[in-house]
Amino acid sequence: MNQIPDAFVKRIKKEQNFLVTSVGISHPYDEDHITRKPKPHWTSGLWDTGASHCLITKSLAENFDLNPIDKVMVEHAKGRTYENVYLAFLQITDRYYLEVELTECQSISNNFEIIIGMDVISKGDFAVTSKKGEMCFSFRLPSLTTIDFTKG
Repeated sequence: MNQIPDAFVKRIKKEQNFLVTSVGISHPYDEDHITRKPKPHWTSGLWDTGASHCLITKSLAENFDLNPIDKVMVEHAKGRTYENVYLAFLQITDRYYLEVELTECQSISNNFEIIIGMDVISKGDFAVTSKKGEMCFSFRLPSLTTIDFTKG
């Protein structure tokens, strides 16, 4: 089955130094037995290539009434802790929702409530370019090609 590609682009002033986009989150649901997708709750997501998995702030998980499905050990700057894991759907582009496991984290910024890690980033084409004081961040699902700046 061929998937229809969907993408977004975001232009960011260089001094911002982080990639944040709007992300929809919804409770898990069975796509085969639902006639209409649930309306997502929209929040801010930080794209982080240094994060292996997606994260969700404790406050959003509680406010959105997500139920933990597991607990995992997380290594971070302050050591190791056991954190809750939740299952949810993230709407990354207009067309695509992805079922992801979100590990709970403490809020470290008022700029985002979700961290989008490599478990999601690796499913698409991801590029950041920088010109004339502006970063251009683009993401596409599904992946269509290799981006190789060393080739003409």
